Amino acid sequence: MELTTASAGDAHTGPAGLGALVTGAAALAALALGIGAPVGVAGATSPHAHARVTTIHVSTATVAHVGTVLTTSSGLTLYRYTSDPVGQSDCTGTCATFWPPFTVAKGDRVAGPKGVKGLSVIDVGHRRWQVAFHDVALYRFAGDTKKGQAKGQAVDGTWFAVLKSGIPVPPSAPAATTPTTQPVTPTRTTVPATQSQTPVMPSPVTTPPATTPPATPPTTQPPTTQPPPTTTPPTQPSTTSGGGGIGF
Repeated sequence: MELTTASAGDAHTGPAGLGALVTGAAALAALALGIGAPVGVAGATSPHAHARVTTIHVSTATVAHVGTVLTTSSGLTLYRYTSDPVGQSDCTGTCATFWPPFTVAKGDRVAGPKGVKGLSVIDVGHRRWQVAFHDVALYRFAGDTKKGQAKGQAVDGTWFAVLKSGIPVPPSAPAATTPTTQPVTPTRTTVPATQSQTPVMPSPVTTPPATTPPATPPTTQPPTTQPPPTTTPPTQPSTTSGGGGIGF
């Protein structure tokens, strides 16, 4: 690499020439030491760029009877706790002994395998940052010791391995039902009159009309039975015979 430096005469030509000399000297020093340009020189990097940033890698593994799950870089299965609110972690103390949170240092980044989206780092309080999948905190299980294990699957009905395709739904959730192809004839229901939605106004109280008792029928005297008339048989005229004639 050929380097050209300005002559002394050029350095006294003005501020521009002096600046070129300083920059050239700084570049030579940087090349000699094998480092970048020093702070304060044009093109130098910010002091914060020297802070160490670690990338945490998330992998996948196939677990029998479970599927393809997310794992740590060493292959340990990652789990979710269904009692955790979104973006938070409620597993602390003794719980964290059996289910160690998958935590990282502040400022660390997370990288996943190709096709896996939704990985991030969330602040779960107490200066702890935890790897999350779609804002759901991730944990390991103390019972898993090697790749391909998922001994924590469905423990207590609240811990489930996280699938690569997404967070699984707990088995206790109701399964979707497929509608039948047979048409269903609607049943007409007759609502009793007493269940009518129209309010029933009470009928006004009416006083029944006074009823006049029927008049007592007149007492009828039984007809007096007249004894039948006595008929006297007619008296036969007496006939007296005399004078040879009939008398009247």
